[in-house]
Amino acid sequence: MQKFFGVTSILFFCVTVFMIFASDSQSEVSLENNYIYFSLYSHYNEETDFENKFYDHTNSAEIISAEAPLFAFIRYPIFNSLEIDSAVSYWANSEYANALNRASLMRLNDDEAYGEINIEYDLYITDNRFIGVLLQSTTIFTDMDEPEVVSHTFNFDLEYDIIIEDEDSINLDNYEEIEFDEKDEIFIGQNGALIRASIDPSRPMVALTFDDGPSVHTLSILDTLEKYGALATFFVVGELVERHPEIAIQTFNFGHEILGHSWTHRSFTALSDVEVRNEIVLTNEIIEQITGISPSMTRTPFGHVNARVQNIAAETGVVIIGWSVDPRDWQTRNADRIYADIMSAVYDRAIILCHDLRLPTAKAMEMVIPSLIERGYQLVTVSELMYFTDQQLVPGQVIRSGR
Repeated sequence: MQKFFGVTSILFFCVTVFMIFASDSQSEVSLENNYIYFSLYSHYNEETDFENKFYDHTNSAEIISAEAPLFAFIRYPIFNSLEIDSAVSYWANSEYANALNRASLMRLNDDEAYGEINIEYDLYITDNRFIGVLLQSTTIFTDMDEPEVVSHTFNFDLEYDIIIEDEDSINLDNYEEIEFDEKDEIFIGQNGALIRASIDPSRPMVALTFDDGPSVHTLSILDTLEKYGALATFFVVGELVERHPEIAIQTFNFGHEILGHSWTHRSFTALSDVEVRNEIVLTNEIIEQITGISPSMTRTPFGHVNARVQNIAAETGVVIIGWSVDPRDWQTRNADRIYADIMSAVYDRAIILCHDLRLPTAKAMEMVIPSLIERGYQLVTVSELMYFTDQQLVPGQVIRSGR
């Protein structure tokens, strides 16, 4: 036990040092949250020639916990396939949840008790079509002498985007291991938010935000953002996340920020104090189930806010995020008009309001996103915008831009 934890302690020291040095020298890296989730965006080695464009969008997700009762370093692949990603993510997160539950129960009887979990994977391909993923979970707790190792294999047919139940249908001897290259570095900003070290604070930046989803059109917007290497913030409606958790999972796995936009999308100014509080808390809880991050920001339905709503937001510990550019895409429902309205009003540090419920907005993004990039704007999340403009997030405060 002592030897096992000695090796992994070095790992966590290196991870911590990495996050500190990846940040600006004047920035403070916060490790307040017990469980820190982030994605490392990766792509296949450019020397490998694959016919299927599916491979161009593959990345890996990581879960890191640097505090007791459970130290964790978990890495699993993301394929941008709802069926495949759900299966892999469910297995990895179930192993993590079981280990966390065990460590937490042990902590009730012993303040010094703790555990550790490490999940890694090997990824193989054969016939340029079949993927094999071997996930291995290693756990150990203070009441164990030897670590417990559990392995699970997934096999996928990429042509039909399905999981292969009969593992014997693939000849594992023909597999070639796939190499990954690191593409971006991420560190932890305010309130556990995920910040890309590649963002240049001296250059113009804007935050694209999408309200009222998730919906089927969210997937189209995700594809466009991925195509241009851009990130956005999605203010989700809790009851829709409950209906379509797979879309919210894919949104997070792509590296985008997910924040709350109420549970039922009713005007907060027309609700009682208890109802407003429930709308915020319930939505944040379902977001935390998916991302591991409890949101510190929210957006009120219709942007309706008054002093009473601000007080409730302060009590629940969230900042209210508004917007400074509104193309009224929900009203015009015309892609060309949405594009023109955004491009004529955008400015450095703006927060742009859009909605991912309808096709015209998704179509408009195919023009808006590359045009913003051509103008020199970095497309960042709201948390990144707040971080690089030195905004102090005070619960109950209303913020409408990065200025």
